[in-house]
Amino acid sequence: MTVSHRLPPLKALQAFEAAGRRGSFQAAALELSVTQAAVAQQVRQLEERLGFPLFLRQRRGVQLSERGRAYFHDVQRAFALLREATDALLSRRRVITVSVTPT
Repeated sequence: MTVSHRLPPLKALQAFEAAGRRGSFQAAALELSVTQAAVAQQVRQLEERLGFPLFLRQRRGVQLSERGRAYFHDVQRAFALLREATDALLSRRRVITVSVTPT
């Protein structure tokens, strides 16, 4: 299996991270500007791909499972690293050096 086939879809990881941080598929949906059903479907597909539940579904929201909590921390760190890399790239000043002869 190639690396691209082992890496889950980015949208599923975003939905998982937002739901884990917010403790709710509905709150994650509001943050991501999608429906609650879309978040639930992305998380469900991610769980199927990984082969274990990431959340314990409760009456008032969701709670990360033990394995989900461990995965959440790693996914959250990965997103933080991506944000930092993007911020660093965008904050670099572009310097152009022009050399000319005195004439």
